[in-house]
Amino acid sequence: MKKSDGSSYSLPAKFSLSFDLVDQSKREIDDDNGSLNIVLKLEFENQSLTKIIKLNNLTTKDQSKPIDQESQLDSEIQKISKVELLESSKLKDKLASEILESDLRAENFQLKSNGQNYTLAQGITLSFESPKSSEKQVDDLNGSLRIIVKLTKENEVKTNTFIVSGFKTIDRFLDDELKQISSIELSKNSKLKDKIPSDILNSDLNLENIQIKKVDNLSYSPSPGVSLSLSLSKEKQANDEHGSLKVDLKIEKSGRSKIKTFTLYNLKTKNQLNNSIKSFLEEQINQISKIETSLNKEALPSSFDNQSLASLKAKKQDNLDYLVPSDVSISYDFENKNNREIDDENGILKIKVTLTKSNIKVTKVFDISGFKDIEKLLEEQIQNINLAQLTSNSELKNIFASQVKGENLINSNFQLKKADNSYYSTLNKIQISYRLDEKTKKVNNLEGSLEIIVKLQINQKFKEKNIKVSGFKKIETLEKQRQIWSQNWKSDVIPKPDISKFEGVSEIWEWFKELPKLIKKENPQIIDNKEEFNKILIERYKKFVEFIGDDNPRDIKKNTKLIGEYVNHFFNLYNKKNLSFRDFSSEASRQTNIIGTFDQVSTEKGEYFDYKMFSQIPIAQLFIMKNYAQMRIDILNKMNTQEIYKENGSIHILFIKILDFLNPLRQYFLSYDNKVHPFLDKNIYPYPKHYIKEFYKDLTNLYNKEINFLIDLIIVNTNRFITADSLERIKNNPDYKKYFLPEIDNLEIMNFHDELEKAKSYQSITSSYPDKEFNIAKENKDFFDEWIKQS
Repeated sequence: MKKSDGSSYSLPAKFSLSFDLVDQSKREIDDDNGSLNIVLKLEFENQSLTKIIKLNNLTTKDQSKPIDQESQLDSEIQKISKVELLESSKLKDKLASEILESDLRAENFQLKSNGQNYTLAQGITLSFESPKSSEKQVDDLNGSLRIIVKLTKENEVKTNTFIVSGFKTIDRFLDDELKQISSIELSKNSKLKDKIPSDILNSDLNLENIQIKKVDNLSYSPSPGVSLSLSLSKEKQANDEHGSLKVDLKIEKSGRSKIKTFTLYNLKTKNQLNNSIKSFLEEQINQISKIETSLNKEALPSSFDNQSLASLKAKKQDNLDYLVPSDVSISYDFENKNNREIDDENGILKIKVTLTKSNIKVTKVFDISGFKDIEKLLEEQIQNINLAQLTSNSELKNIFASQVKGENLINSNFQLKKADNSYYSTLNKIQISYRLDEKTKKVNNLEGSLEIIVKLQINQKFKEKNIKVSGFKKIETLEKQRQIWSQNWKSDVIPKPDISKFEGVSEIWEWFKELPKLIKKENPQIIDNKEEFNKILIERYKKFVEFIGDDNPRDIKKNTKLIGEYVNHFFNLYNKKNLSFRDFSSEASRQTNIIGTFDQVSTEKGEYFDYKMFSQIPIAQLFIMKNYAQMRIDILNKMNTQEIYKENGSIHILFIKILDFLNPLRQYFLSYDNKVHPFLDKNIYPYPKHYIKEFYKDLTNLYNKEINFLIDLIIVNTNRFITADSLERIKNNPDYKKYFLPEIDNLEIMNFHDELEKAKSYQSITSSYPDKEFNIAKENKDFFDEWIKQS
């Protein structure tokens, strides 16, 4: 049925149609055109309507006439212009190449004539068949196929060939193929399970490692003629954090292909892989029980260098060699690489073993024992040293052993020797140094030898040993003179020796020749006892040799004279009964003269203070010096309140005189106040008035503050005993104590008044003090008692 616009009419659901002939009067039969009217009845739920419609395409008069069959078939075949697949045909879902002969049925095709559906005349049979193979034209790309249309009537047959389109194309086939696939996943035994996405290569993507799943989660199998391939997505999009990777699935058939991108999940994440590798490496490194080396270990661990690392071998618990897996590398390094000396402390070499796989590292530290530690090495080395001699070019060959000072003890001056007299050669690691111990050093100017301490040190550890050094200058002339004295011990007339070997200092004889007289004067009981005389002579001689060997005799004489002048000035002032230590008004007119006196004593500018010098002075005399120093402080304070500065170019002269006035303590102050140095080292004048005055104040205050400390230091460090009050003062001041000998706590406590009695009989090398002066000091015991309290 057709609508009024010529389109097909479809009956709605639940409606029914029926037809019937109309009355004869209304039929309007048209034999020429083959049509007549009929009744159409439309029913719906017990209701109905009727309508008269025209029925067309009936046989016309002409058609009913007998015609020639061949001509009829020719006419019909010519009317067919095209053959199409019906929309309802299942062949639309087949490729042209898949069409079988059995598929070529009339129910699948629609004949067309000039764009309209065409129905063959009655009595004609329609059939389809394939051309011969040589004439087939199968086009899967466009979905078309060449077929033969065959018309048959009785014994007459007519055929024609048509191209039928509408079959499934390759592209649509591939699309449908891809629609079946829902996902890809790792196969059960996939080798990719232990890889992170970024490590996967195209060669890893195959059907052995990856399974393709359909929508129903069943495994996908490609249709016949379809090939599959997997590859990394162009963007790759490897997500190592989540263990996923974008993969392109490519299906291909007949030269056409389609690609669909899927995400492959459940790969190793970076953390999982690292943990897995780390666990594997830890398992491997735990198989190693020790590290061995074939090299000699008769040295410090730090002697084991980078080249020595090649000698290391890893051993398992069963003492078999550890075999490194093929995908693992092993390396050795020093645990204390930046401080190799740490290993030397205990003689243990710490080796860090590293196993590496895929940039994951696991390390473990192993100890290699058997090396020497620092303590043992130093002990062995120090025991190898027996003695030392001066080198051939050492300047120390030209001085006496007693003249050697700490700064002379440099390595270039000495050659160490072993017990077999061969030269000692030290290891590179060991530092050699030398020092003098003033308390225990043994000086022998007669044979030109000195006992020093050799020190071998590595890092903070060291070993020391007393050794004898020979090769110093020998005091041959003095020894010869001592022998002369010993032979002529009863005579006071001593022949003057050859003094050409006394460093050109003739004044030394003035001291030296007095020695026998002093011995006899101090010890009259030995006048007839040669043995006792020689005993005292040798003792004094050794002290004297040590004394003159330490310093330039000119300075010794000058210093001794200067000290004597200080003491004499003290007694001269103290003898005035009306003079107190805090009132110098009566002495104001003598201030300049006092300064001048000291300027005359100090004939040349220099530093006169020397601790060893004071070892020749009795304790009581030091106390006298201390009181005189206090008096000088009072004089300085008095001067500080007066305008004695002159406004001319001679101010600097007064300044230098003030410094001389402070001798012999000047060196001590120079080491404490660097403001003095510019005025001594440079000839700058006139000094600014305000600076001179401020410096004068500072120097006075410093002198006042440190005087007790200085005298205590002299007494303790040269005479090795101390007064009770000084000891208490030192102990209560840590900063004060650090300048004293370490064994100060064990020093003998001396009694000042006993020392004062001893001082009365004391005879100086250069001069003796009148009994009157000592009597004055003794008679004024109250002064000393008061001074001791103040100290």
